[in-house]
Amino acid sequence: MISNLNIERDQIFMGSGQRICIYKIYSSEIVPTKTFVFVHGLGVYVDSYIEWLKRFVNEGYVIYSFDLPGHGRSSGKRGDVGSYSMLYTIINNCVKCAKEDYVNLPLVLYGHSLGGNIVLAYLNATSENQIDCCVITAPWLRMEGRMYHILYRVSLWLYSNGISLVLPRSIKGIRRCKEEDPLHHYWISTDTFRQAQKAGNSFFDCDVLGNIRICIVHGEEDRATSHLMSESLSHRHNNFTFNLFHKTRHHFHKSEEADDIFIYINQWINESVGYV
Repeated sequence: MISNLNIERDQIFMGSGQRICIYKIYSSEIVPTKTFVFVHGLGVYVDSYIEWLKRFVNEGYVIYSFDLPGHGRSSGKRGDVGSYSMLYTIINNCVKCAKEDYVNLPLVLYGHSLGGNIVLAYLNATSENQIDCCVITAPWLRMEGRMYHILYRVSLWLYSNGISLVLPRSIKGIRRCKEEDPLHHYWISTDTFRQAQKAGNSFFDCDVLGNIRICIVHGEEDRATSHLMSESLSHRHNNFTFNLFHKTRHHFHKSEEADDIFIYINQWINESVGYV
């Protein structure tokens, strides 16, 4: 295990003036073998995944990432990620940095939860051809639970009336976030919900970059996003691989199967980029 994890933080400013915190995570003790662009989920930020990302650094990955707009150290209304087109620009920036720093190393694109939704939308909307393979864990294709149905109806009504609001996903969750980490939150804007829902539906009616290998991993005990939708999407596309872990919930990196999940993902990446 590495004793020295390097976390470099910087910031970029979008055309709107929005400040985005970007990250480079690596170890100076390990020879780099692959680069990795990571997009996190709703309500959290890159630091929330450090222990999970450290596993990849141990295997020679250099990780590039960013706090979504409205999350972590990035500016913006909490729970509002802005437009997806702006997110594509930020991902492009991370891809460009990875390729400039390590021009000959394979590049992996990885998204979790809402980040998985954003990554799939990015692949479907851009002609980016520098990505060697893609990993998606617990993607938001459809949310689960009663709160989903409430948000769905409310966001549709608000959108049809030209209104944008930020809504709580859970009052209990808001209290818990304040106690655990002030940079966590339990809010989502109706615009973000609508964009994510629209993108999630669109993946079933299109070819998501058929020339890039994509692996979807989901937990059967996930109560936030639907593993059935992940499996259904994977079966629609020949370039997709799907694996279900039976004892895992949404925050899989904290589950008892975390070791097995990491081993599976790392092995799949190695096979996909020719490191067998």
